[in-house]
Amino acid sequence: MYWTMNRLPVYLTSTLLVCILLLAGCNVYEGLYEEGASDNPEVLLADGRNALQQKRPTEAIDYLRKALEKAEDKPVLRKQIEIKLATAVLQEYEIDALSFSRIARNLSGDYAVGKVIASKMQSQTCNFPEHHGRTAFDPREGIDFERIGSDAGAEALEEAQTLIARVFTGEETTADPTFPCEEEALDAAVANLQDEMTHAEIAEALVNYAIALTTEAYLEIVDAGGNDASFYYATPPGGADYIGTCFTDAQSCEDTIASTAANLSRFDCATRIFQKRAELLDSTNAEELANLAREGYESLEVSVGTSTCLTY
Repeated sequence: MYWTMNRLPVYLTSTLLVCILLLAGCNVYEGLYEEGASDNPEVLLADGRNALQQKRPTEAIDYLRKALEKAEDKPVLRKQIEIKLATAVLQEYEIDALSFSRIARNLSGDYAVGKVIASKMQSQTCNFPEHHGRTAFDPREGIDFERIGSDAGAEALEEAQTLIARVFTGEETTADPTFPCEEEALDAAVANLQDEMTHAEIAEALVNYAIALTTEAYLEIVDAGGNDASFYYATPPGGADYIGTCFTDAQSCEDTIASTAANLSRFDCATRIFQKRAELLDSTNAEELANLAREGYESLEVSVGTSTCLTY
């Protein structure tokens, strides 16, 4: 009897401890798990999302690359991982809606202030007439061109586009999958994804591709003239602003016009992607971003349509 009574408190204490551990659940073991150490792709995807929310894109990339390797036989999960990996790759270089807004506003002339009539400038070749108004601007302002335009930045832009193209085409074994930019093909791809993914996931994929595509095209246009280019918002009498450039070398002018024309279809694709995203989200903010993209594209289209290299 003495033994039983002495053991009873011990038994009750042990039972109480077990209950506390059960109530605490996974929190007891939370400190034992190392983020990114799992071999479960779903856990690694969650780790990647958490790292992104905490502004740790480099770590997120590591977790998501590992998740992609572990999800070979799970096509839907692979797409979710690819979308998040594209987000992480772009976030590492601060390529996002804010950087895109800056690019679009540069193209549309939103930052133009105080138009003046251009004075005669000797030994310059410009892609707009001398009598058009002009205001100088820096297309690199507010954008980390040195970082984004580096080899690593170019690889990030290419990787993001490849990841999202695979999401929309399902071409996992193709090295360079083609994103469906045409209206009908894009509609069909979005409809197919809606059967297996949320609108938010599809919208994230769309904005990733559009931003990467626009940024890459913008870099090429700005870099086409090298250090010889001076950029202006040009204004014809009674007309709308467009992007104008002047050079000391005529060939640089021709190269910039050619680069702008070659990239015009990419900007057109991006504007339609932004509009599709706005329709999907039914969001005022998304619609505003789509309108901004369209304004930038239309300004660039006018620039290409009227561009002729003139020396004066």
